[in-house]
Amino acid sequence: MKIKLNIYNPAGDKDHPPHPSQLEYLNKDRSGPGVTLTHNIAGRGGSKTVSGLILMTKCALVTHKGVTGFWTEPRAGDFERTFLPSLRKHIPGEGTLWKLVNRRGASWLEWCTGSRTDLLSLNVDNPKKALNRGPSYGYGFIDEAALGFKLERFNDLMAAVRGSLVEGQGPKFIDCLTTPQANGYRLLYADHPDRVIRYSSYDNPYLDKADLDSIAEHMSPEYIQQELYGQDVMLSGRIWKHFKEELFPKGNLIDIAWDPYKPWWLSCDLGSSQGSYQIIQQTRIEGTLIDVVVGEILANDMIFSSVLSLVDREYAQQREEVTGHNGRPVKVFIGHDVNTKGNDSPAASLALKQWGWQYWYPKGLHASKEIQLQVATGRIYNSVQGRLFCVSTKLRRHEHLSGGKPKQRGILEMFRTDTFPDAKTGLIFNKDKKILGKAAIEDDRDCFLYGQIGLHPPQWLERSNKNELR
Repeated sequence: MKIKLNIYNPAGDKDHPPHPSQLEYLNKDRSGPGVTLTHNIAGRGGSKTVSGLILMTKCALVTHKGVTGFWTEPRAGDFERTFLPSLRKHIPGEGTLWKLVNRRGASWLEWCTGSRTDLLSLNVDNPKKALNRGPSYGYGFIDEAALGFKLERFNDLMAAVRGSLVEGQGPKFIDCLTTPQANGYRLLYADHPDRVIRYSSYDNPYLDKADLDSIAEHMSPEYIQQELYGQDVMLSGRIWKHFKEELFPKGNLIDIAWDPYKPWWLSCDLGSSQGSYQIIQQTRIEGTLIDVVVGEILANDMIFSSVLSLVDREYAQQREEVTGHNGRPVKVFIGHDVNTKGNDSPAASLALKQWGWQYWYPKGLHASKEIQLQVATGRIYNSVQGRLFCVSTKLRRHEHLSGGKPKQRGILEMFRTDTFPDAKTGLIFNKDKKILGKAAIEDDRDCFLYGQIGLHPPQWLERSNKNELR
């Protein structure tokens, strides 16, 4: 059977420029004892996924005919969002060359050669959910392997590549296709640099370099290296080192107070024993829109409905009095536990509905702490637009104490002392960590992150995905 694929030749031809890094990946030797692991690490839009699709097709039609392999995505929705559109674009012949089968909650590709590719979701947003995988595979591809990486899940997949090979067919292997992240995924290749093919977004001849430059404008220097150049960024020391306690524009403090005439947003990190709430307004300076935290509520042993009453009294009612209109927040940004019922209170979602306040919580890629950190860091400072986030020098601070002395926390304390954990832990943030002997401040950090990801969803990521030859 002669198969024509609707894709460029990575080696280049008279109509298309070459993509040497992609060609290096496709030609990588995967023979050897056991399961061979290869890491295709590149910047966003580098054509990692397309590389995997080409090799997957070669396996199904030529080197591993009759063998069952797998392809994973971080979330089930990623198959409809990215995988299937790329497959249909670059591997035409749906219904004849391959067909998609959905049956009893499982999905797979059936190939004309009798090969099969199971489509598995790693459920990174719900790590307790069991993997829907077959008993054994001959090979596999893990798309965006670093996103939400869990060693236990990876070991499950490695253990599943243990059979299903037809005699005389190709080697057993797993290929990881990913942009790097600051987590435990790096440990898989730290001692095996020979198994890594690394290249940048700029190496893809089909991406507009001007588009990449515009994406870079919204990133910190560290994340430009990670997200566009595919380099490992070792996150250590102070998390918010670009936050400067100097007056704007040299720093992130600004002499602007709460203004009841302006719209406002509420960002929340819930907690029955310790919660954090921030009031955000925006101001325009020389055409640039700046986020300003003008108030914060540090609630200890305070139920959510009581917090809302305080916020309504101190902010919503003030705005309504001076404007004559409803003073509610434009939107409430909150964590995924918005629908979780408390021991002695209803779920936050119900309370917000009763008040008539609209809320938003991060889902999908917006829920990734790595991406939240990138967005927030780029708002604190980026080399093109400067500082887009500030804390008011007239910050209205409300602290509710259940007894004892006030805790050293709050948004400014977070910026001063919040540090990354040891790189060996494979985590960006540790939960309930103590910092310099002070109370844990992850609530203040999450509250800040929810506000920034809610106000400024990562359009650079969506744009990158849209244009990517995946």
